[in-house]
Amino acid sequence: MRGWPHHSAWRLAALALPLVAAAAAAQPRPALTADGFNVDLYQGPVMGSSRVVGLGGAYAALGEEAVGIQFNPASVANRTWYSRGRWDWDLTADWLLPNIAGSSRFSFDNSAVPADVSSFTVINVGGLVQYRDFGVGAYVGLQTLTRAITAAATGATRDTDFVFTTAHVDAGYGLLHHQLVLAGGVRVGSLAANAHESGGRLFDLTATGYEVGALIRPAALPLRVGVAFYSQLNRDKPPAGSFSDLAMPHTVVLPWQVTFGVAWQLAGRPMSPAPDYRPPATQPASAPSAPATDAAGRYLLISADVQIAGAVDNAVGVTSFLAGVREESGRGAATSVRLGAESEVWRRRLRLRAGTYYEPSRFATPGRVHGTFGLDVRLFDFTAWGARSLRAGLVGDFARDYSNAGISLGFWH
Repeated sequence: MRGWPHHSAWRLAALALPLVAAAAAAQPRPALTADGFNVDLYQGPVMGSSRVVGLGGAYAALGEEAVGIQFNPASVANRTWYSRGRWDWDLTADWLLPNIAGSSRFSFDNSAVPADVSSFTVINVGGLVQYRDFGVGAYVGLQTLTRAITAAATGATRDTDFVFTTAHVDAGYGLLHHQLVLAGGVRVGSLAANAHESGGRLFDLTATGYEVGALIRPAALPLRVGVAFYSQLNRDKPPAGSFSDLAMPHTVVLPWQVTFGVAWQLAGRPMSPAPDYRPPATQPASAPSAPATDAAGRYLLISADVQIAGAVDNAVGVTSFLAGVREESGRGAATSVRLGAESEVWRRRLRLRAGTYYEPSRFATPGRVHGTFGLDVRLFDFTAWGARSLRAGLVGDFARDYSNAGISLGFWH
């Protein structure tokens, strides 16, 4: 009985927390007024390939293939263990469907303001080209959503398409026999609105910044370390009156981000061997008829990231901006912790992934924990500037008031 009051207090707190959150959500919020706010473009959910999302976004230390560019610019020059020959290249495409479950409580940015969107699609594409220790690449993420906007003057509503785009263009080089990879480039962020029926552009806010990244990949250790920094992007609002149905912000801000990552691998092959620039074999390493070697055998990969995003003064989130109400966002730095694991469970045929990450809240709402999973299946071999194998991937990401699923196409290695 001595511990009863202590445990009761915890029980009462646990019961009261949802009530407090619900009461806060139910409170009326003041309407936004022109020039009285900024828009915080920070996004907590992980958007990327089936591999990246399946690993819970813990990808800064892996930095492999074109999908890694948005998590560490050094990915453009990082030669993987299967990369052979002086030249190499990679292409990737992913299609994600947030709110795949169709929940009315769906909240993309963990805001207490209802999202009220009729469609939401995410498309990511990327590619890179490598020559010996040098590499260049680009990665573009496109998010489109449709929302009914009510005109303040007339009360009439019209469907409006909003497009959020982030693009990365980087170049990098491997030093010390590729045990250190450095890269840098530009990051472009854009928020645009289009009339749903006519497709006419209502406004377009675009800003450009820089990004740098590094990979430490000692050849003698099954370990890799990564770090990446992305500068803050600011853009002033478009001319007054360009979109009269919404109170336009003073600026839109994509906050600075810094990510630290570490990855460890248990396998019969080294994690980060020195690149081999001899011509590649004519047969894909993933072909079932290929000789069984340790280099293509089963493995266990574990990765972890810590990402910190900066604060934004006098800001609201994108959902609040579209709803025309004030919900403060980004008053302090946000820290996300990510963890993932991957294994090839069916040799040269099937890979499975699982991950989790904490999404910090930029609002008064509590943060949330995500659970992720993913898989890749090798489809068939073909020849395109060398022997290749095509793979398809599936991925899912679930949390409180959030769901996301998608498909991916790329190469199997």
